[in-house]
Amino acid sequence: MGVRGLTTFISNNDKRYLKSHKLHNTHVIIDGNSLACQLFSLRGTRVYFAFGGDYDRYAQHVKEFFQMLSQCNVKPVVVFDGGYERKKVKTVINRLQDRSAMLKHVKPASNSAPVVFPLLMRQVFRQVLLELGVPIVQCDFEADQEIAALGHKYNCPILSYDSDFFIYDVQYIPIPTIEHEAYPLNFALDNSSNQFCIHCKIFRVEHFLNCYGGLDKSMLPLLSALLGNDYVRISVFRNFHSQMKVGKRTPGHKRVARIIEWLRHAGNFDSALQRILGRMKRIHRRSVLRKIQETIRVYSCENLTVERYLPTDMITACPLSIPDPIKVNLNQMINDADIEISEVENDVSISEESFDDSEDSEPENNEDKEQDFEIDEKEIEIDNESMDIDEGENLQNTPQVKTGLKIPDWLLDNCRKGLVDTMVIDILTLKSCFSTPQVEDKYLNPSHEVSIPLLRAIIKIILGDNKVSVSYWARNKYSSIQRYHLKPLNTDLPNLENIIEQSSESRRSILLNLLNVPADFCMDIFPDEWKLYLCTIFYWIKNTTTPVITEVHVKSLILCLIALNIIDSNLGFIREKLQFLKKCGKTLKRLLKIQKSDDDLESIGQDADSEEEMACNSNLPEITSNMSESTPHHGFRSILSGVGVNDCIVCFEAFLKFHKLKEDLKSDISLFSYPDIHAFAQFQNCLHHAMILNSLLLFPLKQCMVHRLFSGTFVYNVCSTMNNNKNIDEVLQSLLGNSSKLSEVFSTVVSVISTAIPLSAPPSKKTRIRKRKRTKKQKTDNTSDIGLQENNSDGDDDHYHDENNIFSLLSSV
Repeated sequence: MGVRGLTTFISNNDKRYLKSHKLHNTHVIIDGNSLACQLFSLRGTRVYFAFGGDYDRYAQHVKEFFQMLSQCNVKPVVVFDGGYERKKVKTVINRLQDRSAMLKHVKPASNSAPVVFPLLMRQVFRQVLLELGVPIVQCDFEADQEIAALGHKYNCPILSYDSDFFIYDVQYIPIPTIEHEAYPLNFALDNSSNQFCIHCKIFRVEHFLNCYGGLDKSMLPLLSALLGNDYVRISVFRNFHSQMKVGKRTPGHKRVARIIEWLRHAGNFDSALQRILGRMKRIHRRSVLRKIQETIRVYSCENLTVERYLPTDMITACPLSIPDPIKVNLNQMINDADIEISEVENDVSISEESFDDSEDSEPENNEDKEQDFEIDEKEIEIDNESMDIDEGENLQNTPQVKTGLKIPDWLLDNCRKGLVDTMVIDILTLKSCFSTPQVEDKYLNPSHEVSIPLLRAIIKIILGDNKVSVSYWARNKYSSIQRYHLKPLNTDLPNLENIIEQSSESRRSILLNLLNVPADFCMDIFPDEWKLYLCTIFYWIKNTTTPVITEVHVKSLILCLIALNIIDSNLGFIREKLQFLKKCGKTLKRLLKIQKSDDDLESIGQDADSEEEMACNSNLPEITSNMSESTPHHGFRSILSGVGVNDCIVCFEAFLKFHKLKEDLKSDISLFSYPDIHAFAQFQNCLHHAMILNSLLLFPLKQCMVHRLFSGTFVYNVCSTMNNNKNIDEVLQSLLGNSSKLSEVFSTVVSVISTAIPLSAPPSKKTRIRKRKRTKKQKTDNTSDIGLQENNSDGDDDHYHDENNIFSLLSSV
């Protein structure tokens, strides 16, 4: 929910309000949405933000954080937000608009780039937790109240970065105060106890109240209301603030301090509330009192709907009792404030800020793309037909369910286990969904449009009725956020109630048809975790018109798959030369001797005779299929299973540089190809909606582990290099030429895809056309020449003079 200015106030006085703490040997409740964002913001590298998401790097940060918790015997339970409540929709749209505006400031090689979360970041965060076996639960709606209730009931700290937890009576550890290193609990030189802890700072309400001479705990919800939150706009208390000499220009931390002092001298809760209402116009008092009541209810820690999904060892622990909530007698307060009980309140309207994008939007094109995909050209507003959802309600008690929309138990269960995207809940309860803007070419049609047919299929499965319309809030061609009205896809699809009756083969067939997968695609030769990724490539190729998806784009994705799913699985996560040499340098020397003696590389076998050569074989892709010798490429399984550590070592140097920012972008940012970035943003949208469809169809294909398949920086660098080189085969030879097995894996995947659907050749690029600054007149035109932004290939050949020498790194050993 958020309390305006409170986090800044506390952080500016952290020595006074926060206490040093050693976190160890305890359960913790983690705010999943908050931690996902904080790990990306605090540990992400800004120079890579423009490339659409380095999910491999991000996943490694997440793993390291939870491994640190495990080292200190800290047992986490991660709780995620579910769908949006109606009161949040305007805030969500405002944030989407802000994000869209920020994207123009995201440049490669910039250390000052704003933090923009990639599209699939939260999915990757959850996937890593599931991979690590960390317990996760997803609330039906906003999670703050349930997180606080769990933290209080089980007497364990809460990790988050949300000002609401300063109001809840819980042990709150702000995430930015956590040091990302485990320290010995006792500073004995031999550390014989083997116990570790994490240094952080903790906030306890009792300590905070004592700092103000024993301020009454019941005043804290009033503090939240007076500062402004999702239920009460701060403008409602304009008269109250003006009498305290607190205006718009008063810094937030000073406003907080003055209000706390006022509450400290206001007596008890009832007298403070009466004095607040007494300074308001009479016609506003009843409405404001109800909003304050709702604020109090939110902080009461009463709501628990996901408790049964907690780990057994936590549930069996002896919980504390939840405190009785503050009770407000509405009629008594109204009488005390001298208001007639019979006063009608439905004509009362409190002045609130409204969202208006008219200043940021340009005139829109009146042409609809198709009958089922129309653009609403009116000012952005919330659909009045959307259902109200009160915070604290669970999914089965929403108005939709009460009026006949049945939510199957399997869907509710999978939602609460965090296996289904929250977009599904938004479509169910709000008939709305929201598209996260990405870094893309703003002169091309928005990247989300390519996957709208998949989204309409999702809507059809969830709502079924062809007469319904879902509001889809997304970027338009002018980079403003607007509402698209989407109808369910006009095709025969199962609904939520009968999906479970469909066979696995039937559900798989439905998914493959929606993804436009050709009938002759030999999917079963591939590992299970590759299948959905490769199937999505077909949809992406067939449905993307601008920019044209070429063989270079497709080969870039396949090379990224090899880099993350095969090489990283064998060698572990390595992104620095020295790290690689320390781990694999001896093997490289041994391979060099064999190469000099003209022996075949395979003559040394794939055995690892030293600790540095041990592979992370538990992460290798599994291949489970029923193939006969007549199946095309039936030998692919044995080829893939034969790839070992040495194959990855000999190719690693060539792959490593593509994980890094290219040197030419550091010196000349105009070389950055927005059309290529746009193409991969389109792919991410397709993959996102394909994964949601897969979950709604009860996973006929194994869900993608995105961090083991896609890295924005890597695919961009490989794509750019191939586009700018005169000979694509030369680039491929430099990457794969030293391992016949990896080369055959790559060529087989490309062959299977290109056999099923022809791949376009990349356009000839000999010169780079420097794009001229667009005039105001040009800006309104629907430009068709944006794809002509080209990069000069002169000098690029120099990048390959030693790529076939797999041992060039040995000079550093």
